[in-house]
Amino acid sequence: MQYGSARVALMLIGSFVAGVAYAAFPDAHDAPPSGWTGPVFKLSQAYPVSLPNLEPLSKRKWRQFDFKKPTEAPKYLQAVLDYCMEGNTPNNFNDIGQNPVRKWYHAPWLHSTASGREFIHGMTKERASRPGELGAAQTSQFDNWAVGFYNARGGYTIGQVWKDPTHPDPSKAKFASNVVTCKLLFTTAPVSQAPFLEGSLEWDGDINRQSGTGARPKLRQRRKRFAETDGDPAWRNYSPMLRFGSASTLEKHGAGLQPNAA
Repeated sequence: MQYGSARVALMLIGSFVAGVAYAAFPDAHDAPPSGWTGPVFKLSQAYPVSLPNLEPLSKRKWRQFDFKKPTEAPKYLQAVLDYCMEGNTPNNFNDIGQNPVRKWYHAPWLHSTASGREFIHGMTKERASRPGELGAAQTSQFDNWAVGFYNARGGYTIGQVWKDPTHPDPSKAKFASNVVTCKLLFTTAPVSQAPFLEGSLEWDGDINRQSGTGARPKLRQRRKRFAETDGDPAWRNYSPMLRFGSASTLEKHGAGLQPNAA
C-alpha cells in the first residue's frame, strides 16, 4: 500500500481552565492497513465517573496570573501551556491517556466522516489556511489537521454527556472550573511558506484517504501555537483575541505575546 508524503505544521491550541469507560467508542475512521508497524491512535475514553477534585494550586499555576493584565497574560498562557505539555512530551503526545503526571481524555464520535479521526494520531481535518494567513510567504492554500484532549475534570463532563452512547445528553455539557483542554493543530504548509515552522515537532498522519482508492497520504506536521481559555466565567466578557498566543513566541521570548489569527 502506497503513501504519499507532505510536510505539515503543528500548532498547539487550547484551554478551558479514576474512570470507567461508558462505551467502546470507535478510535478512528479507518483501521491501520495490513502490515502497519507505526503508532496507532487509541481514544482515551475511560472518563471519570465523578467530578475529580481540584489539583493543588502548585499544579494550576495559571491561577497566579491575571490574564486581563497585559504584563501577566503571557505568563498565564505559558502556565497553561506548561500544564498541557507536562508528561506528554517524552512520547510527543502519542498516548495522552497514559500520561504519568495526569490523564487526559478525548471527545468521542469525531471519527464518523471522511474528515474524521485518522488512525495514527486521531487527528481530524480542520479549516484550511488561505494564502497569507500563515504569513506573507504563504502563496498557496494548505490543509490543517488537529487533535484535542481534556484534563480529568473536562473528561468527566464528556463522560456525563455520553453516558448513554446512543442518547447523548447535551444538558450535561456544562464544564466546571479549572477544566483544561489542549489542541494540537497541524498544517501541511512547508517551511518555505511558513518560516516560523522551522524546527518544530513533526507527525505522520493518515490524511485525505479516498474511499476505495487506497490509503490517505502520510504527512509530516510541524509547528505549534497555543491558545487558552480557562473555565473562569470572566472569559465570556473578554476579547477573544487575547486568548490566542504563539507558543513558539512564548518559548523564545518569554513575555512576548503574539496574537494568533488562525
